[in-house]
Amino acid sequence: MSDAGLPRTTLLLELENLTIRFGEMPPVVDGVSLRIAPGECLAIVGESGSGKSLTARSLLGLLPAEATATTGAFRIAGTEVGGLSEAGWRRIRGAGIGLVSQDALLALDPLRRVGREVAEAIEVHGLPGERAGTRAAVRQRAAIRRKVEGLLAAVAMPEPAERARQYPHQLSGGLRQRALIASALAAGPGLIVADEPTTALDVTVQARILDLLHELKDAGLAIILISHDLAVVGQLADRITVMHEGRFVEEGPASTVLKDPQHPYTRSLLAAVLTNDLGVSKRVAPAPKPPLTPVKRVLPVLAFQGVGQDYRGESGARRKAVDDVSFEVFSGECLGIVGESGSGKTTLARLMMGFDRPTRGRILLDGSPWSELSERRRRPRRGAIQLVSQDPLSSFDPRYSVRRIVAEALALDRSRDPRRGSQLRDAVSSLLEQVDLTPDLADRRPHELSGGQRQRVAIARALAANPRILVCDEPVSALDVQIQARILDLIADSRRRLGLTVVLVSHDLAVVNRLSDRVLVMKDGRVVESGATAEVFAAPTHPFTRELVAAVPRVTR
Repeated sequence: MSDAGLPRTTLLLELENLTIRFGEMPPVVDGVSLRIAPGECLAIVGESGSGKSLTARSLLGLLPAEATATTGAFRIAGTEVGGLSEAGWRRIRGAGIGLVSQDALLALDPLRRVGREVAEAIEVHGLPGERAGTRAAVRQRAAIRRKVEGLLAAVAMPEPAERARQYPHQLSGGLRQRALIASALAAGPGLIVADEPTTALDVTVQARILDLLHELKDAGLAIILISHDLAVVGQLADRITVMHEGRFVEEGPASTVLKDPQHPYTRSLLAAVLTNDLGVSKRVAPAPKPPLTPVKRVLPVLAFQGVGQDYRGESGARRKAVDDVSFEVFSGECLGIVGESGSGKTTLARLMMGFDRPTRGRILLDGSPWSELSERRRRPRRGAIQLVSQDPLSSFDPRYSVRRIVAEALALDRSRDPRRGSQLRDAVSSLLEQVDLTPDLADRRPHELSGGQRQRVAIARALAANPRILVCDEPVSALDVQIQARILDLIADSRRRLGLTVVLVSHDLAVVNRLSDRVLVMKDGRVVESGATAEVFAAPTHPFTRELVAAVPRVTR
């Protein structure tokens, strides 16, 4: 849908000449303009640091305190909002415009149950069509509870009543993201800003969320979609705006921009997507995987033997997060683990790391008991297996510099002599260079780094312990396609150079296809299919695997 010729009264958002700067620095967003009508989806795409998220947050008056924004006209549903006070913005947020932010773990209050998080906007703005306080308090609470559970069900949240009683840390990344989407829709806004709304979702849930957003769009909801995933953008957006270094460099109907990009930067974004498909691109071949030798295949370094892991829900009922799982990981290979949110992937990663002890079965590391050890006996062996997590920012101490974060991990490598002073500084610099970071970043703190830089620091910290096994849990899910490709190349290069064994946990089948030799497919805590990655993805035998492969979004050109 084009905005050409639309009367001003039909526009839900009109923003002219937005400029954002920090202090006396050059603008980070430079003179961008947006217009969007009811029932339209406008996508803003670009790499990390291009200004997408700052533009999105400015639409809700949520810029950092140190940022200064200037605009021409700035109207939401015909009301001028430029220069609004914080009290004025609170009346508009939720009811007039909603936000689905990128980082669900940070956006959700860790001390508040998910149901309360979703209910907040309803309580502030009232149930649709009903003035707050017109019903008895008990009936009002019951109505809000039913509304919350309905919203959670609408965003494909399993067991919505149970999940509403849980805290964010009890949910997987995908479930937390669904809770955020429900929260954004709670007060019935006419416009939502969705900042990477599907990055943490597996392909089947992603497809259901996109279907939901399509239905809402057809019903008149306007959507501004911020995303690095051009395949997702192509399925939902009517128009695309490409952002590069704070400016809009290309705009047009989605089909035109994806099929016939004019700007060199847009063409580079599309080229990066083509390397990430499940099939072999005709233009760019996927990165080669190091071959496994027969000798390596007979040396399992990690083994699961009938492992099960149960959790007790808020209602007291026990749930099997992992159920009778057995497999081996061979020295030097990359094993991919895929499945939808809640399938048990991250639970497996936690069990591998020894963060949790299995309810049943046992885990062996290098042929020796691992899962049944006490933490005191496990600690000397922890350096052998290291984790690169989905959310590196939450795993770093925000007070620490990059140098201290990496230096602490060096102590886990017992093959090295203790390092101090210039030796320690040189060792940290060497590790940063191994992950393509310049040593001058060592004095920065995590919040001063981009998402791609933080993930490189996480890899450097993992490599500092000189591990034999690297467990990567969704290592690139929040990164744009160009940085994602570079991080995957870095993991592949580290594997070849250091002889690492890699376990790659991901909901992104294209990422697993690019790196892994073998793949396990999980559903409801069980392994339903396994085998060579190329064979499983080319000719899946289990119905669920076929569903996963069919749901992978692709950019059609």
